Amino acid sequence: MRINGYSIGEKYWKKSHGCYFLEIRHLDQRRETRRLDPDADKAEAIRAEIITKLRKAGTVSADYGVRDLCFLFLDHAKANNSLKTYKCYRSFIASFCSTIPAALRVRELKLHHVQNWLKRFYPATGNTNTRHNAVATLKRVFNWAVNDMEYLDHSPLVRMKKPPKVPRGTCLSKAQWAEVLARYLPDDPFYDFLYILIHTGCRPQEARILEARHIDWQTGVAQFKDGEVPGKKGDRQLRLTRDAAAVLQRWALKYPKGPVLRNTDGRPWTPTAISSRFQRLKSGPRKLPFKVHAYVARHSAAVELLEAGASAGAVAAILGHKDATMVLRVYGKHIEQREQHLREHLERGLG
Repeated sequence: MRINGYSIGEKYWKKSHGCYFLEIRHLDQRRETRRLDPDADKAEAIRAEIITKLRKAGTVSADYGVRDLCFLFLDHAKANNSLKTYKCYRSFIASFCSTIPAALRVRELKLHHVQNWLKRFYPATGNTNTRHNAVATLKRVFNWAVNDMEYLDHSPLVRMKKPPKVPRGTCLSKAQWAEVLARYLPDDPFYDFLYILIHTGCRPQEARILEARHIDWQTGVAQFKDGEVPGKKGDRQLRLTRDAAAVLQRWALKYPKGPVLRNTDGRPWTPTAISSRFQRLKSGPRKLPFKVHAYVARHSAAVELLEAGASAGAVAAILGHKDATMVLRVYGKHIEQREQHLREHLERGLG
């Protein structure tokens, strides 16, 4: 039985003690064992009394514990968000809870509690985006309590401003990607993995899980069903160029079942292995003179498509976005910053 985030078990008999016991799991996942009574009826009456007290004490309001509210939110996030999102929330919330008094109530929470947390774990001299995400997570907890659950009348962090988020926005030219590919021999499996990223604009996780069963070779379209792509919702159509389809067909003949793109050991690529490969490109004697990571291929593909004259709606469909808004907001600025592109518009419009 769950009551306001607490988990209450059934009473059970412990022969060694000659008595009934009850296990309670608290909001912070701590387990507590309560001794009840040797008599079954009295034990059940004590259990009912404990449940009544927890119902009263567990009513969420401004007098509720900040830590308890955070644990309630994590229960909600675990049930309704992806595992990656849940773990991200959990990491930020755990660090915050470690900096506040255990008995701190919602009505007692002040902005200085948050500022002290940020100063300790996410200082202004550190990663701006991480600092932004930390504050956004904490504000999300209280906005959820106000808007989604109506536990509170207002958020104590309503005046807290999120630090600005800096887009990762790296974008490489075709010549730079050629330089990246030149670091690998054509028979290196990572060469083909990179080739697919560059020539389809797919997400790295889509390339990792792509199987022969997903691909219609006649139309050159790979179809992912809702829930198949980690962290993404909805169906996804991945369109392949003829060259990309040829590369995948070669791998599909070798691996007709399971992910088609694999490493030298014949194992599917993992996020850690991909990250390690890109890390090698950013360090050592053969370090590239520009930044590169897996998602840069997707950014670059979007910009190349826009520069080639594709509409924002078409690019959104190719990349798997729901609408063109994100394309214009995230990738459009790269087009606007390319000198050659601006020069062509200037000459065509005013020359």
